[in-house]
Amino acid sequence: MQSYFNSGKNGFYKFTDAQKFNDSINVLTKQVEKETDFMKRGKLNDKIRELTSNKNYNLISAYKKYLTANKAYYDARAPHINDIKSPKNKQKIVDSMFTLADLYYKSSQYIIQHPDTISKNKIEAYNIANKQLINACQYQENGLAIQRGYVAYSVKADTNLIVFKPKKEEGEKKDTGKVTKPDTTKIKKKKIKKTNKTTKCKITGLYVYSYENPKPHQTLTPMGTIYRVQVGVSKYLLPVNELKDYEKIYYETVSCSSYKRFLVGDYTDLEQAKDALTDLKSKGYDAKIVKYVDGKRQGAVYASVTKTKNKVTPVKNTKYNAIDVTQTKYLKYFIQIGTFSEAKTQEQLKVSGQLYFRLLDDGRVQYFTGPYYRYSKAKEKLAIVKQMGYADAIIVAFNNGKEITQAKAKQIENNVTTSQKVIYRVQIGAFSDILTKEQFNKKFGQVADLYKIHSHTNSKGLVVYSVGDATTMQQARKIRQVLVNMGFEDAFIIAFKEGKQVPLSSVNK
Repeated sequence: MQSYFNSGKNGFYKFTDAQKFNDSINVLTKQVEKETDFMKRGKLNDKIRELTSNKNYNLISAYKKYLTANKAYYDARAPHINDIKSPKNKQKIVDSMFTLADLYYKSSQYIIQHPDTISKNKIEAYNIANKQLINACQYQENGLAIQRGYVAYSVKADTNLIVFKPKKEEGEKKDTGKVTKPDTTKIKKKKIKKTNKTTKCKITGLYVYSYENPKPHQTLTPMGTIYRVQVGVSKYLLPVNELKDYEKIYYETVSCSSYKRFLVGDYTDLEQAKDALTDLKSKGYDAKIVKYVDGKRQGAVYASVTKTKNKVTPVKNTKYNAIDVTQTKYLKYFIQIGTFSEAKTQEQLKVSGQLYFRLLDDGRVQYFTGPYYRYSKAKEKLAIVKQMGYADAIIVAFNNGKEITQAKAKQIENNVTTSQKVIYRVQIGAFSDILTKEQFNKKFGQVADLYKIHSHTNSKGLVVYSVGDATTMQQARKIRQVLVNMGFEDAFIIAFKEGKQVPLSSVNK
């Protein structure tokens, strides 16, 4: 019986240790309710999950110790049942007690071996198994007490007996044996309800952060149709260094999961989104393009980089260990690392990011890293590449695979959202001078989280700040209504054609 006492004592200690975590968890839960800082609240929740995990581990250990103790208690008495002769007038009662004890014992052992049959929560399953085993011990003790002539105490089971029927194996003969239920006690079979409810997954929040502003804050998706590239899902924030080439990193929280969906980009052109998808897939991301209409997610619209109609997406050349830069589409900036007489590998060049190459007429190979969709990002990367020992590195611009001057590239970049069609924007302010960074953040910081803010000088010499790239008046009106709700009651719609502001009356006919 020594093992019984030792296991019971150890179980008690484990159970006490588990209860100690409750106080800390309760304190942290109250702090989370009061905390307004998103990052701090996240850290507190991580700590709560850690403490809960430790508590659950101790509870499972405690129940296992209790089960070991009660099993030892039951097994110690089982061999002596047949050593004692039962009184004839109480034989049926004794047999009933031992039959119940045996049933409860088998039930507990089955739960221990197959906890998932009772509950996905092991703690709950072990708790039920322990109660079944305690009932087995109690009926066993009553049976032995009646055998010895003592008055038996009536025992009411704490938990209904759970009867398990083993699965019939192929070729196995049908078991015709029957277990007769004793008349003295009612045995009920526990019913396990099966539910096939499916929970609809809803977006509960959208947050944004970046290399310059690594602290996430809540934002909204702009009106109109835009495309973003989903780079993956994670419980934790993606490091900004991995996606620093993109202006903003978004993540969505959803109601059906603790995982966050991470996305980059605010593309109005699907082809631009496809270029970003190609770049991210080349870096190892299992990316896909997601479409949003008026702030609502429509789902994935393009999830692979394959052959499309009249177009072949560039593929990495194994001979040069890079992608041919002359096969790229649209405007892109690259950092030219150098020109070499033979092919190089990424390990030899010791640079991060996807490698691109161009084969010169004399047989030499030029290597580039990139791409970058804004000159400002390429300039930042150039400083890093030069620090790595490539002092002669330069920025090179390509448009549809052909090298162009930086002046031409900047002109294309500035007009990337401009076409022959009319573009509608909403003016939110006009000033005699360009706003300082502090003035800009104070006046338009909240708007900048929601829309890209454009600036231009109008015919009166004023610096005008506007938002949106709507192709219809209906879209522009929706953007204006959002801005009015944010407090910009004087906001109004303006029009652009070929990159220049034109009177609204000349196009709104």
